[in-house]
Amino acid sequence: MPRVTARLGRRDLGVLLALLLLGVAAPLAMAVAAGAIGVPSNDEWVYAIGADSLYRTGTITMPSHTASAVGQIVLAQPLLWLAGGASWAHSAFGLVMAAIGIVATYLLARQYLGWAASATVAVLVIAFPGFARQSAGFMTDVPTFALTTLSLLLGVRWLRRGRRAQLVASLAVGVLAVSVREFAFAAPAAILVVSWVRSRPGERAFLLAVSVLAAVAVGALLMSARSLALNGGIAPPNLSNLYLMGPALTTLAAVLLPATIPAVSRRLDTLSPMHLVIGTGLVVIAFVVPTVGPLVGQFWTADGLVGNALLSGQRQPVIGPVAWALSGALAVVAAALLATLTARWAQRRLTGARTLSIVWARVLETGRLPSAPLLLFLVGYTGELAIIVWMRSYPLDRYLYPMIPAVAIILLRQTAGRERRGTRPLQSTALAWLGASAILITTNSFAYDAARWRAGEAAVALGYAPATVDAGYDWVGFHSGMHANVTRPALGVAWYDDMFMTSPPCAFVSNSPLDYAGFVLIRSDSGAYQQYLLAGPSQPLYLYGSTASGCPAPAAP
Repeated sequence: MPRVTARLGRRDLGVLLALLLLGVAAPLAMAVAAGAIGVPSNDEWVYAIGADSLYRTGTITMPSHTASAVGQIVLAQPLLWLAGGASWAHSAFGLVMAAIGIVATYLLARQYLGWAASATVAVLVIAFPGFARQSAGFMTDVPTFALTTLSLLLGVRWLRRGRRAQLVASLAVGVLAVSVREFAFAAPAAILVVSWVRSRPGERAFLLAVSVLAAVAVGALLMSARSLALNGGIAPPNLSNLYLMGPALTTLAAVLLPATIPAVSRRLDTLSPMHLVIGTGLVVIAFVVPTVGPLVGQFWTADGLVGNALLSGQRQPVIGPVAWALSGALAVVAAALLATLTARWAQRRLTGARTLSIVWARVLETGRLPSAPLLLFLVGYTGELAIIVWMRSYPLDRYLYPMIPAVAIILLRQTAGRERRGTRPLQSTALAWLGASAILITTNSFAYDAARWRAGEAAVALGYAPATVDAGYDWVGFHSGMHANVTRPALGVAWYDDMFMTSPPCAFVSNSPLDYAGFVLIRSDSGAYQQYLLAGPSQPLYLYGSTASGCPAPAAP
């Protein structure tokens, strides 16, 4: 194994600087180039309304949502004060949290790995398609990832050094993560469980006190989060929804392929046909029922971030059909390889465990492994994902961010030594595929989000009130500021209009030409944005105006 040191050297500082340039400076540059600073994307508008209301009125008023988000809203206040309430504070907050997450990921990996492998772990996070777009935004996923990873880092340092202040800090950061996203309690829970397994009699009173305090804080946050539930409540649980865990974990495996390849190569001689059969069988079972494809989607899709759900009409694919089919095939291969390694690990841990006492002894033995905090976190977080799927019916790829460092670290441990021929080229190819997918998704998203927002502003300049314009899901949500209402009659334009508008829009923007009764074409912009921000073909947007009474007369095209 590479030598892991407690102290960071100049090389580590250089690596951290390079990672921050890649994971923070690059998204900032793309946001500036696109004109997307402060422009909301996806669900950002929900949290932006909450943060702005706290800044301007001292109280939190925002449309209901299933994420607690209060922690993020409070944390953003210093930046809003510095910005005088300007929307660029939302992008700045996302970039600050991305920086914290990247640094925490590298430092967590350095507790187990050498500098090169630790850098690889951080790069896998940065290269997750869609992560860079969120880094310059105000969604809760990047802050949750950052705080979860920081909680794990502080907890691992406590377990290694025994400094009680580090455990208190780990739990405090973990509780803060729960205040941003309610299913983030796996990290502090994992640290506490491992602490109890390894505890000595003299520190158990301290552990009991901090455990009770953390449990009370998390319980209070979870109860408050339920009061903010979308649509006034949580959907009835449906156990059959758990089939969607297959595509979710396959997406995770796809991102981890550059770390899985050397892990498989190193253990190839110890893999048995049984391991391969079990691993492949698990992947086959995962796709017997699902029809969503190998990748669970929302950010990493052929049609770009959130696909065609952000605006009326159809846009051109961001990733071509051949490349997308190849991505799906690679994802399935990655899942089979990762499942095979998991089967090997489980078989080795459970061999000879014929009685409950032996099983319990093996569990305690696992809890004393150096990687125990990461293993237990992964078990807990996977369980949380299963609960989300059970309660809400659909997992999202952006929920997987916190799992990447833990799995990648475990995969890259003990992979040093003589590598098999072909390992490095395969690993580099997998990383290139992942990076190329991330670049296409990210550049398109920045360009597309900014263009839609500009189209909405152009409609306002023509005399339309912002709340009567449909320039996309984020525009409608932000300017309506209303609670979602799925019982409203259909308005015949976009699905989100039905949820947030009280009447059909007076103007709407579309990706493609549409023929809706009562609307006429006002403007056709064939070069609204370039497909990949500074490269690729020009993409159109179309502005339509309503001829209904109460709306401004549509201007001539």
